[in-house]
Amino acid sequence: MLGSRSLKRNSSSGIGVNLSVWRRCIAFTLDVSFPGLVATLLSKGSLISASWIFLLTWLLWRVGFASQAHGQSPGRWIMDLRVSDTKFGRTPGWLTLLVREGIIAGNSLLVVWGGHAFFSRNDWQILVLTFLISLIDGAFLLSDPWRQHMLHDLIAHTTIIGTSKTYSFRLKLRQVRLKLLKLINYRLL
Repeated sequence: MLGSRSLKRNSSSGIGVNLSVWRRCIAFTLDVSFPGLVATLLSKGSLISASWIFLLTWLLWRVGFASQAHGQSPGRWIMDLRVSDTKFGRTPGWLTLLVREGIIAGNSLLVVWGGHAFFSRNDWQILVLTFLISLIDGAFLLSDPWRQHMLHDLIAHTTIIGTSKTYSFRLKLRQVRLKLLKLINYRLL
């Protein structure tokens, strides 16, 4: 099962990766939910305005946030993942993130447009075409389970790696829980 395989790689940049395909999928789902919700609420039913709102929110969410948060979008932060430059092992610059996330946003918009064409006009050919374009991007992930690069990763020269404990969401939740327990115990005494 590919989703349970872990990737361990030692490169010249010293990156050690231990992640699964499922963690990437969950992080993507978490990240696409917020811009999708904002676009739905603000567009008033227009597909064109929803697309522009989605695109702008997506880029702010995934480029603006990630460039300031060590390559972590909110979904990647929850799943303990981050984007890294394949050449140097550092957080990529905003231009690299813009290219990478622009490709992903374009794929997401194509799927939404295909779904809209299918449900509004029963045009299944457009739906199939848009899903095929997204599947081509994802097929690169399955074709090389060792490196786990998707097409947008290859174009932007990026990779997804696991985070260190300093950026871990679970570690931060544990710290908050311990502080709350100490506060509760202090109040009860």
